[in-house]
Amino acid sequence: IGYWDSLAIETVSLPLMLLGNLSFLTAWYLWRGKLRTVTRNGEVRLMAMLIPLSACIVLIFTCRGLYPLLSKSVRVAVFETVSCLTTTGFQTVSYADWNDTGIFVLIVLMLIGGGTCSTAGGIKQFRIYLLWRLFVWEIKRLLSPDAAVMECPVWEGDRKSFVDDARVRQVCAFIFMYLTTYILGTLVLCICGYTLKESLFEFASALGTVGT
Repeated sequence: IGYWDSLAIETVSLPLMLLGNLSFLTAWYLWRGKLRTVTRNGEVRLMAMLIPLSACIVLIFTCRGLYPLLSKSVRVAVFETVSCLTTTGFQTVSYADWNDTGIFVLIVLMLIGGGTCSTAGGIKQFRIYLLWRLFVWEIKRLLSPDAAVMECPVWEGDRKSFVDDARVRQVCAFIFMYLTTYILGTLVLCICGYTLKESLFEFASALGTVGT
């Protein structure tokens, strides 16, 4: 992708990466034109927040110091963050001269990964979204009276489901095992002589099947 340095190619690639990131169920609703169902999906909302936020951080703290033209900086920031979050693995530039801030953002995005029941890898956006919702619900519970009844609903497709303790344990256990594997894999690469920065990045890419 980077060889061509083409805005047209990148413009075509971006929506394809985003579509590949969607779960098959969400993609089906999008195909059917049920935009309300798509927009209230937790994964879609998380993605809509993560991509602009991550792209802005990469643009301000990394790309502006590397690429003289603002248009080039914006293109790189948007394309690379979308590619990492969707675990597509396309690159338009080399990361050799990127600073730690930009690399850190890309690592976090690769760990989060794409949508549940999609071809993307990573922890999956629904688990991260659910973890965030659980945090918000817990704060509300602490601020509510003891007798208050708290419900934990999330939208899955066109139906609202309520999160029980068993599902919370499953999500937390998966994330714990994923991050434990990530830490151990990073340690192995460090033992093999790679730097910590290289180990963190490359094993996040390998574990999340980024680019495969």
